[in-house]
Parts: sequence; structure tokens; C-alpha cells
Amino acid sequence: MDDIVADRVLDARGLFCPLPVLKARRQLRDLMPGQILQIRATDKSAEGDFKAMCEAQGLDYLGMTLDGRVMTFSIRKR
Repeated sequence: MDDIVADRVLDARGLFCPLPVLKARRQLRDLMPGQILQIRATDKSAEGDFKAMCEAQGLDYLGMTLDGRVMTFSIRKR
């Protein structure tokens, strides 16, 4: 996943559910189909939340990387 180039990056570190998902949804509205949003988050429930959001909204969940406590999620808009 290190080779994924994001079109936009959202810093959601320090935010707790549901704020990372709500902010990501707002950012995704402005992206064109095929563009990628990366979200940096520290909320332990974020992985399940983003997977569920992608499934419910027809988005491509491209995966997650972990660097210390910071998780970086990549999501592509269809």
C-alpha cells in the first residue's frame, strides 16, 4: 500500500467515532471517481468503521498501514 498516491489526505488523529468517518465522507464528496482519499487516524475502532463505510457506500477500501499508533487508510471513490 506504500505505492498508493493520494489525491487528498485527511488528518483525523485524535478524533473519535464517529468524527473520522463523518469527516472522510465530507472529503469524499469533493473527489472525482477514481480519486483516492487517505485518512490518518488514531481511533482504535477506525478500521472497522472505514470498512463498513466503504461497503455501505460502494467505495473501494484499499487497505491500512500502521506507523506506531497512527493508522493510514486508503479509500478510492468509484
